[in-house]
Amino acid sequence: MLALIRRKPTLAERTKLELLEPLSQLYGNGGLVAPGGVLEAANQASIQFARYYHHSAPFDREVLADLWSRCETDSGLPRRCRRARARAERTLGKL
Repeated sequence: MLALIRRKPTLAERTKLELLEPLSQLYGNGGLVAPGGVLEAANQASIQFARYYHHSAPFDREVLADLWSRCETDSGLPRRCRRARARAERTLGKL
């Protein structure tokens, strides 16, 4: 993908290359991680999902749902994760 973008001047001008990896993860290509842990990863993924979603190339909602579920069960912060997920769902709909 990166090679294709670099070969096409129009794409290269319009594409933020630093977003390719995190956005590709919203399609289910690898585990979403963030230096701040699973809660930070879930929050960042939800923000990116809302900001960059396009109906012609939709992200996989199940990726976010799985990430939030992992946050609620594995992070040691289940209450914070449930509250943060509820905030995300107000914007994105039920996950």
